[in-house]
Amino acid sequence: MPRLIEVDLVNERLLKEYIEGDTVFDMVIHSTVTDKHFDDIRETCRLLYAANTNIDYFPTNFVENNGLLYYVDYECNDLCLIGILKIGAKSIGVALPNLNNI
Repeated sequence: MPRLIEVDLVNERLLKEYIEGDTVFDMVIHSTVTDKHFDDIRETCRLLYAANTNIDYFPTNFVENNGLLYYVDYECNDLCLIGILKIGAKSIGVALPNLNNI
């Protein structure tokens, strides 16, 4: 994860360290994604779910640098909140988008 350099609460901005490399999105486009990339993301998911934490798994949020995948977005949330959203939406007949197949 990139180092947080500065926070601007008034303008709702974060300044983060830049991690050079291709995003998973770029690797998909260029057919350079490997099984190791998927294994790394699955392991990240396993560790975070065990900690009751969900992140945004969109492919532009992962950057490869020196053979390691870095999650470069700071978005995360509690899995319990997602479950409550799904139950609440179902009870009033609202369809939610796929929430990471939880």
